[in-house]
Amino acid sequence: MGFGSSMILGTCIGSMADKYGRKRFAYLYVTLYIISCLTKHNRTIPLLSIGRLTGGAATSLLMSVFESWVVCEYHKIEPQENKSTGFGSLQQTFSLASLLNFVVAVVSGVVAEGIVDRFPYNEDPLISNSDWFYGKYTAPFDLAIICLGFGGWLISVLWNENYGENC
Repeated sequence: MGFGSSMILGTCIGSMADKYGRKRFAYLYVTLYIISCLTKHNRTIPLLSIGRLTGGAATSLLMSVFESWVVCEYHKIEPQENKSTGFGSLQQTFSLASLLNFVVAVVSGVVAEGIVDRFPYNEDPLISNSDWFYGKYTAPFDLAIICLGFGGWLISVLWNENYGENC
């Protein structure tokens, strides 16, 4: 279901971000992924399906909006004569991003395993026979919500809005 929503939205999400603003769509990524993380606390199929749909849509945004924003900002800032050979070339930027992506993935896996072991499984104490629970395998998603919130704050502080036609 998540791959399906990513497949459908992936065909148009980039052009929508170009038209309406990449910063705005980065916020949408953060929001959709937080919703996806929150649905992991429920065991009902309809709510879990919503989580898969929002996660798939967020993945489409992740794979298009952030890199497009970097390329656009690079073309605004970097002088024409230094674009291919300058210290801050796009090639170096994306090479570093790829390397850090692997490092963050490994560290995230280790941290997630530690969090799962640290927080026991619990059902919602306020509602008997509840479909809501927390702890154990949902704890890494709670940490992801905190990281996404921090990332959204960084976007609001550090990013300029850019559009496809202005690059």
